[in-house]
Amino acid sequence: MNFNPAKCEIEPSSPNLSDGGDHHDDSETGHRRHSSDRDGPSLSRFDSAVLSDGLPYTILRPLERRALSVNLSLMGLCCSISISIYWVALTEMMRDFNITEEQVNLTITAYLVFQAVSPVVVSNMSDHYGRRPILLICLAGGTAANIGLAVCSTYWLLMLMRCVLALFFSPIISITSSVIGDFTTRRDRGGVSGIVLGFTLIGQGIAPFLGSLFDTRWGWRAIFWFSGAYSGTVFAITLVMFPETRRSIVGNLSHRPKNWIHCSPPLLYFGKRLIDVEGSTLEPSLSLVYNPLEPLLLVKEPEVVWVLLPSAIFYCTFTMSQTSLTTNLAQEYNYSTLKIGLCFLAPGIGTVVGTVMSGKLLDIRYRSTKKKYVTRWELEKQQEGGNGADVDNEDNVNEMNEDRSRPFEADTEQSQSTPDGRAFPLLNIIKARLSLFGWSTAVVVIFVLVYGWCSQERKSVAAVLIGSFFMTVGSQYPLSAAMTLMVDLHPQTSGAATSMNNLFRCGFGSIFVSCLAKMNTAMTLGGTYSLMAGLCLLSGVSVHVLLWKSEEILDRKAVREARQGDSE
Repeated sequence: MNFNPAKCEIEPSSPNLSDGGDHHDDSETGHRRHSSDRDGPSLSRFDSAVLSDGLPYTILRPLERRALSVNLSLMGLCCSISISIYWVALTEMMRDFNITEEQVNLTITAYLVFQAVSPVVVSNMSDHYGRRPILLICLAGGTAANIGLAVCSTYWLLMLMRCVLALFFSPIISITSSVIGDFTTRRDRGGVSGIVLGFTLIGQGIAPFLGSLFDTRWGWRAIFWFSGAYSGTVFAITLVMFPETRRSIVGNLSHRPKNWIHCSPPLLYFGKRLIDVEGSTLEPSLSLVYNPLEPLLLVKEPEVVWVLLPSAIFYCTFTMSQTSLTTNLAQEYNYSTLKIGLCFLAPGIGTVVGTVMSGKLLDIRYRSTKKKYVTRWELEKQQEGGNGADVDNEDNVNEMNEDRSRPFEADTEQSQSTPDGRAFPLLNIIKARLSLFGWSTAVVVIFVLVYGWCSQERKSVAAVLIGSFFMTVGSQYPLSAAMTLMVDLHPQTSGAATSMNNLFRCGFGSIFVSCLAKMNTAMTLGGTYSLMAGLCLLSGVSVHVLLWKSEEILDRKAVREARQGDSE
């Protein structure tokens, strides 16, 4: 086996998936091509990173990975649509239930509270018991809750059903992030995460428009009937098409799961690709004792707080602007429900633009950072004159990957060694993911002020929607980058890591939304969003401090993990 620093991966000298045909080097991918697929699939068919034993990181082909990403996006839409689809009907529900604006806002706050807490408990279960069974339970429970909302007739039941809906639907976003970590490596994770998260937030942006269509034609109850029908359809699609992806259960998906709850129709489709009989691609299992509070232990790591707190502030600003847009257009501009729904297309389109850009930028910046990393490696080799250990030597590769219990992942964060045996610095994944944070902060701060003060002074609706559009575009990069970085830093407990991301975002979101009406009364709408602009600015500054200290933080993280490994 040869270590290729340009790809940060191990290239097998004789791949296990060989079919006995002629082999040809592919300089573009760093993998070996095979002349035939008579006895088994070749590495070139997968366009995948390579594990230490020559197997692909995932047996999913590019088209299958895209299909899985679409399935994840549809699941994410279930959650995001449920948050905001009824916002355009808030004033109508106030009349029907005879409640105040503050009381109707509590239905949003209650959802956000459970959206913050539920993933901490439930998403961590997917790390222990698998992705597929937990996702199916969440989709089934959320469908039932939507039906309950459609038929409820009292305010207390409305609140209860919103809490139940959040209990089942909110873990879906965290679990889909974990699934992405199961079949992607760092070189393409940013793009896939951006697309899936983008569709999730698109739902939050366009859902009010869809809600306005149903409310105008059939009333607000039709909104929840539609949500129930959609989530039920996604449940059926997932039941038929979604395979188990947890790497401690199925490895790179070529290992047939032992428990029936992880079996699925796609196993029949994979057919001859299920060749890992001995489980050589399986990652080590987590502790058999399930601890629902285990994700909270991540708060002890400073990089987690430094990443998630700024992201939470941006999410709060985005959610508050969506909430106030409904009541402001209804009360100050006397817009009908349908017109309000049309206005929500501005942030909806902004979400599409922002997430596509964010995914591309995350991948581009990662490749750029890795290129500098490789250049530095090669410079070290030249300065040492090639003396010392040979990086192409198989024994040295094994030294660089001493933890053989975990497959060597392409684009890994593990430290390597220079030719004279000195430790080579870690690839700075924090800089790779967060280096553009300052630009997005500037965009958000400027257009939060535009949105807030144009709404306050009752300027043209066009100015308000332009502010909402660009604020939404700018906020997508911090949200995508934080989620991707959490999976990068904690690949084996990605469910716990992404649930903490959800806890921070929705926990702070629930606090700010519950205070929104009082903040507007005390500070006016312009003052409220001036405060949020200031908090976003402080968040951007704190991220730059993190970037400044990133190498030291990553070194300390490596030391902590090494000590934990020794203790185990």
